Amino acid sequence: MATSKLGKPFFKHKRRGDCTSEHESEAHRECKALIYTTARDMDFEADTEVAGNGWIADVLVSTQEVTIAFEVQLAGQTVKKTVERSLCYRASGVMPVWLTKASIVEELSSYIPAFELDATDLSNIRVRLPEVGFVPLEEVVRKILMEEILLKADLDAYVPPWHQTEDTEPLALSDEALKVLGYLVLGGLGMIFLAYLFSPHKPRR
Repeated sequence: MATSKLGKPFFKHKRRGDCTSEHESEAHRECKALIYTTARDMDFEADTEVAGNGWIADVLVSTQEVTIAFEVQLAGQTVKKTVERSLCYRASGVMPVWLTKASIVEELSSYIPAFELDATDLSNIRVRLPEVGFVPLEEVVRKILMEEILLKADLDAYVPPWHQTEDTEPLALSDEALKVLGYLVLGGLGMIFLAYLFSPHKPRR
């Protein structure tokens, strides 16, 4: 059992595989501690740095209905990496909840649970809820675990930018350009006709 800077207790596993807890920021550790203690205080099974098939959850919480992986992302993880990691969770039957930066939330919140996290003040870590604004992280965790915030994931409907293809629109010509093109075509046909009329090799009748 470890203790965060603000006195929140949480389990800390020894480093294994790709686990990088030893290099986490203080803000990251505080967020994990708040999530863990909130879940445990609600009598849910919870643990930190839980490894699965291709993933390691910051905090894994099990309810009667679902297993939730709370992921705190304060660093510059890309949208593509977030999608890839979410697919790994889905393959294991785990629902990821991303607490991350605004740009990721704007891109993915319609397809996976993603919320903007503000951890600039460790004594007041907050999460932005749609149409509500920023509320304490502990409150958001409680709402999620009490199913007051419904978690939905529809990654199959997400078409990532790196897979999108631009539709090629037909070339649109102005009326003036069409006139010029018509004159050129007619002029070309006229030249061909004249060349035929005055050709010395034209067959005689």
